[in-house]
Amino acid sequence: MIKKKFLSAIIYLIVFSQPIFAQVNNTGIMYNTGDVFITGYKINNGTLFNSGSIYIGGDVTNNGTTNYDGGTIIFNGSSTQTLTGSNTFSSTSVIFNNATGISINKCLSIKTLATFNNGIVATPTGASEPVEFNTVASHANTSNTSHVNGFVRKLGTGLFTYPVGDANVYEKVDVNPTSNTSGIIVKYFPTDAGTAPFGTSGTDPIPLLYYNALEYWDITPVSSAIGSVTIYWDGYNDGAIGSISDLKVAHKTGGQWLDEGTTGSGLVSAGSVISNAITAWSPFTLGSINSNSPLPITLTSFKADAINCKGVTLKWHTASEINFNHYELQYSVDALNFNALSSIAPKGNNSDYEYSFIPETKETVYFRLKITDNDDTFSYSPIIYSNTKCIDKTVKVYPNITQDVFTIQSNDNNIQTFTLYDAKGSLILTESFSNYKIIDMNDFDQGLYHLIIISSDGAKTNFKIIHSN
Repeated sequence: MIKKKFLSAIIYLIVFSQPIFAQVNNTGIMYNTGDVFITGYKINNGTLFNSGSIYIGGDVTNNGTTNYDGGTIIFNGSSTQTLTGSNTFSSTSVIFNNATGISINKCLSIKTLATFNNGIVATPTGASEPVEFNTVASHANTSNTSHVNGFVRKLGTGLFTYPVGDANVYEKVDVNPTSNTSGIIVKYFPTDAGTAPFGTSGTDPIPLLYYNALEYWDITPVSSAIGSVTIYWDGYNDGAIGSISDLKVAHKTGGQWLDEGTTGSGLVSAGSVISNAITAWSPFTLGSINSNSPLPITLTSFKADAINCKGVTLKWHTASEINFNHYELQYSVDALNFNALSSIAPKGNNSDYEYSFIPETKETVYFRLKITDNDDTFSYSPIIYSNTKCIDKTVKVYPNITQDVFTIQSNDNNIQTFTLYDAKGSLILTESFSNYKIIDMNDFDQGLYHLIIISSDGAKTNFKIIHSN
């Protein structure tokens, strides 16, 4: 039986069956020692003690008190779930099992275990509201289909693999702190951390020749920390690796990219490299000290411009193309399923590219580059889009013979102002314009007037208006 439950007293849910609630609003003290299923939203304004399992299918708002009581919270909704509220939501263990995802807008603190069965966990509020792992906490089943696309904070010392990635792929990083005062926060970014000179003041003085411009990990202690970092490569947003002995942990700090050591292990297709002890932090990525391993192509820009409401011109620029084989330009109508448009050979370092395309649809079209190196490893550019649907930008002025008012109308957002002159050339009126304007002529003399529409680029369009009886 499905119930709507408002808990305002001390309630013990010592469960021998499996109660199902459509929604729960707890304003008192709630004890659970069994299995409870909440198919809708849960609001906690009181105190929750959970030593059993609570299955939640909807959103959670926590304005009360939660504890590490030995129980498990299971997010198992069928649409995206959201955790909000004014207080941290604490649970001994958590299971993420929602294919459409979970959005953590208020800190979720886990004491022992987070199990990633299904769905991406996002932290849109930022580093201040992360998924937090307590000192002994770990995670299981983490994969491309279920991990944190956002901020993760780990308390305490010792090796921890951060379960982070982007919206599609799990891209872990290890941090092994020997000192960690208030926690270390990590987020994965599938983009360039920014160019900078290669310095010699890292823990390994040999300067880097390259850094991976396709991804980085922001690793930042809340206060201070000392420890090592392990960077992994797996063929996603990396590549062009000739020898693992060339690879180092690259660290951007003090306006320079520094070599933090040490020596890679594994295969050129997948492996890892561990840094020396770090005292200054963020950001980190894979680096190379040898031209045999130049790392992926550096794509500095990629954009799409709609042309004449019909086609799209795609333009991109690269800074380096070492050991690079070709581009495959791809398009999609849903940003999920991509088809190949063309294979394009490299031109060399510091090159510009341009490709024109007329899509069948007049709606939004998405594009990306598949970037393939000589060893067949590849990565993808960020997804861009263009809308080829025409907007009527004609300026309409009506009626042009009026006894009282006339109207200016246009969908052209580039139009900024209009001016009105009488037949002698005297300025009568000037105003800003935004799509629609009615001009009252009752205070003006009868006769001929000149209306000038002015665009942001300085272009002018002239109209004649006759004010008559």
